[in-house]
Amino acid sequence: ERYNWVVAACGLDAIREYLEREQAPNRSDTGTPEQMEETIHIVDRMPGIRTREHETHRWRQIDISSSGIALTLPADEVGTLEVGQLILVTDDDSSDDRRWHVGVVRRVIQRDMKHFEAGVQFVQGRIRAASIRPEVFGSEQASDFQSALLLERGPEQSPVVFTPHMLYREHHEYLVETGGEACFRINSGALLESTLCYERFEYAPIRLHG
Repeated sequence: ERYNWVVAACGLDAIREYLEREQAPNRSDTGTPEQMEETIHIVDRMPGIRTREHETHRWRQIDISSSGIALTLPADEVGTLEVGQLILVTDDDSSDDRRWHVGVVRRVIQRDMKHFEAGVQFVQGRIRAASIRPEVFGSEQASDFQSALLLERGPEQSPVVFTPHMLYREHHEYLVETGGEACFRINSGALLESTLCYERFEYAPIRLHG
């Protein structure tokens, strides 16, 4: 198991589209890893997000624990990864119960002339695919929805959202959609992390009182 092959999707857009496929309530087929490597193709339901195709990669797992994974990848694919980037890795098999993990690339180092090694720290908690946009009050022009991930860390901790870089605004309202459900509003809390690829911040759902 330590030296298995895994399939990897890199970046918020690719991860969101993969998870929408996996988490769809009425899905009848998850697709094989070979189909995943050709494309992840999801028809988006929200305005402002176009249907996209995202390449995935088949890389060698060289170590794994409950907190992270180490991968080797060819030198000609190292441009796919950035330190501070979100990545999803899943077992390279076609079973319905294959495991997947979302993590953050924490290091990328060269092992030899042909290979690089990447260290990924897993995100702990329950993750859902989402789309998000900041509310712009007093303007007729709404901003586009963008890819996001919602993270539930447990009953004693505030939920967290991962968004593209520079989307965070302190104490601001956002509109969120998950898997075709009705949209709901959230209010941003503390900014926990900001990289060149994403921002991670706490949020609180805004409850409407009738």
